Amino acid sequence: MKPLTIICPNPKDATSFYRGIGPFGTLMDEMKDFECTFPNSVSWDAVKISSGVFMQRPFTTQHVQICEIVKSNKKNLWIDYDDYLLNVPMDNPTWGIYGDPAIKENIIKCLVHADVVSVSTPYLEECLRQEMINAEVLKNPGVTLPEFHVIPNAYDESLFTPAQRHEKRPKLIVWRGSETHVRDVLTYAEEIIEISNQHPDWTWLFVGMPPWMLIERMPKGRCIWQKALDPIQYNDYLKGCQPDICIVPLHFSPFNLCKSNIAWIEATHAGAVVLAPDAPEWRKPGVTTYNNQADFKNGLLKLMGTSGQLKQTLNKMSLEHIQRELTLKVTNKKRAEILSKWFQIT
Repeated sequence: MKPLTIICPNPKDATSFYRGIGPFGTLMDEMKDFECTFPNSVSWDAVKISSGVFMQRPFTTQHVQICEIVKSNKKNLWIDYDDYLLNVPMDNPTWGIYGDPAIKENIIKCLVHADVVSVSTPYLEECLRQEMINAEVLKNPGVTLPEFHVIPNAYDESLFTPAQRHEKRPKLIVWRGSETHVRDVLTYAEEIIEISNQHPDWTWLFVGMPPWMLIERMPKGRCIWQKALDPIQYNDYLKGCQPDICIVPLHFSPFNLCKSNIAWIEATHAGAVVLAPDAPEWRKPGVTTYNNQADFKNGLLKLMGTSGQLKQTLNKMSLEHIQRELTLKVTNKKRAEILSKWFQIT
């Protein structure tokens, strides 16, 4: 059996954990005939001895060249995206990369070369389909849309055991995010600052970027900052902190609407209840949603005043939904189908 070649821009990051090496590593344990290779560089010889190639979020000129090598070797190509990289907003620090017209052209070229494309959300599929339809390259004879599949991000039950939430928990509110979420935080900054000052008995935990624009105006000694952790460390750390509430402040934009609900999955695993945008990916059992700043404020205050017993019920509703539909064992079935159809791997 020839192995599948896996190309991940950063094999150690969270997107690889959820979309690349993470799920494929689990599949290697579950499928007796499935093997992967993870080369640092790709040339015709590496492709020749493989069953095909999987590429996670390709965008560079080198990635386009790899796509061309794959197709010149008459192999099938599977591409995966978990962000709307063709519409990264200017406030995002990566806009300097993905806002470059040459990079956008690279992404379209990679999509055109693909036989199958997997994405994390239905809206992301819709957006990428439309980008391809609008692209000039798709008007060339013989160029067709690839086969699209939505494969949600999922909870790896082989690594994590969910927290047992009891009625009484520390008054702890958690947010996690990187510097890509500055605008998201600023959008709801006044509401967060007001609530924190009105309720100084609550502690706020910030994981990832230290949101100075909040912390410097919040009660002294009530804010905790934790630097970014890898996905396994983060899940274990959050579970140990026993947060009561997790907030997901996002401004409404096409880029954010394409995002997956992994923050909800992680928070639910830790036993928390979640406040998130009123958008398809977040309208899940047990989640409190908001449409604007006023909604955000009212939703958070409502959760803060909700009884421990009711929050225990909300967390259980979320957890049961995740364990039924969003475990890696469930979502990997779609990956296994793709492997069978396109790469003759069973």
